[in-house]
Amino acid sequence: MSKVALIGAGRWGKNILRNLYNLGALELVCDADDKNLEFVADNYPEVTLTKSVDEVIGNSNIKGVFLATPAATHFELARKLLEVGKDIFVEKPIVLEMAHLEELQKIAAEKDLIVMEGHLLLYHPAVLRLRQAVADGNIGTVNHAYFKRTALGNIRFESSVLWDLGPHDLSILLQLIPEMPKNISASGIKVFEQGGGEEVVVTTLKYQDKLVYLHESWLDPFKDRKIIVVGDKGMLVMDELAEDGKIKLYDKCIAINDDAKFEHEIFKYNDGDFTVLDYSDSEPLRDECAHFIECITERKTPVSNIENSKKVLSMLLAATESLNSK
Repeated sequence: MSKVALIGAGRWGKNILRNLYNLGALELVCDADDKNLEFVADNYPEVTLTKSVDEVIGNSNIKGVFLATPAATHFELARKLLEVGKDIFVEKPIVLEMAHLEELQKIAAEKDLIVMEGHLLLYHPAVLRLRQAVADGNIGTVNHAYFKRTALGNIRFESSVLWDLGPHDLSILLQLIPEMPKNISASGIKVFEQGGGEEVVVTTLKYQDKLVYLHESWLDPFKDRKIIVVGDKGMLVMDELAEDGKIKLYDKCIAINDDAKFEHEIFKYNDGDFTVLDYSDSEPLRDECAHFIECITERKTPVSNIENSKKVLSMLLAATESLNSK
């Protein structure tokens, strides 16, 4: 198994740390914050610690590096790591500018290195089951989809809700509808000047024959994590918080009645029941970390590879441009 390092042992980095440690792949943890290093030392005393990124860069035992630092730091750190021949896993958003992503892609291609973006939900067994149901034609042709990711908080000081929560839904969307939308528009509000950007954003993505919209909010009375996919033969609902089955296949649709004799008979309405779809249970973050280690060990292309990152980033940038134009 290839040994890896973690740069950034903060709020989310601690979760990555736990999984890498349990997988037996963790060699080194780097963080500039004494409190974070104290946490690692207290809970994982066998792990080597450093405050210096240069120690990670210069460590020949390290084959891959996980970056769980603020997004604004990703590009420079990722570039330095690639230049010394290390494969990288970078939490979303991987970078904030397309030119930066293209530069990372160029270096990685020249050195035959792997770049993987952290898109946790692409490794969630429920999302994999949802994707399978769509691919199997369980709901026929997809007509439209709705993503809702809301809660009261946690407001970020370095980004808007679009850049914090949007990548989750956009990465899943690409698994359900691989084609890129023809038009993207977004509207949002920024209530608190102390925050990093809009706390509520609604994004609309128009395709040739489909419509998708995303609702992301830190100012909602309820936590909601829901995806609704509507097809011409049925509908799928994924609710991450549901206790009676996270994925439901609804036997609901509207069709043209070819035998209609009167105008009010033109449409046939099927309002059937639902079936809960089962799937194997596993921790998505563990699966994601294990996937990166497998990819760098066996030289495989990750699911959340750099081409996928370019698509997600291009949609985020288009939505941001629309937000800024209003």
